[in-house]
Amino acid sequence: MGKEYKSTFLRNTLENLGIFEKKTCQLYEDLTEKMDSPLTKSLMQCISLDSKKHATLLKGLAITMPKSPKPLDAPKGMKEAWKTIDNFQIELSKVDSMTTEELANVCTQLTCLETTLAEEYLELIEYDALESLHEALNSSHAISFESIKTLLLEAHRDEEYHKIVLAVAAELPCVVAKKIENTPMVKFRNPDAWAAPC
Repeated sequence: MGKEYKSTFLRNTLENLGIFEKKTCQLYEDLTEKMDSPLTKSLMQCISLDSKKHATLLKGLAITMPKSPKPLDAPKGMKEAWKTIDNFQIELSKVDSMTTEELANVCTQLTCLETTLAEEYLELIEYDALESLHEALNSSHAISFESIKTLLLEAHRDEEYHKIVLAVAAELPCVVAKKIENTPMVKFRNPDAWAAPC
């Protein structure tokens, strides 16, 4: 059977996941500044905006729940992910712009981050967790079980969608490089003729 989800545990999970999303949002914003390609910039910005939206939602849900007497520590997996983001930010601050190889590598690492976020949402969507969350939120607000489930499912779907966006971003430099390689070389017989008066 599933775990017993207490209100304190759920509030703590929501708060920590909200912080995780806020850190993720900042990471994508910082990455956007390092990109040369307008399309890659826009893809990173889209993920950043989603992360900001999720952080805002999670904060609202956490604040709505009954206060816990003593906050719990973040789960080990989340702490490790935060540390990875912090280390990534330090490395990113040393770089002015990204090469195509670096971008592909970064997208692979970010896909792992998105997988971690998706797993956190899945744990919240488990029936027992969702039922406990519904009970805790319903003590102060009339909100349906289905509404809470839909909000969390949409956040989970966004994380899965982000993986697709990152795969597209990783492919872009390869496509540009292939186009450059396949571009025909044009040789002009008399380039000085261009300077002739019209």
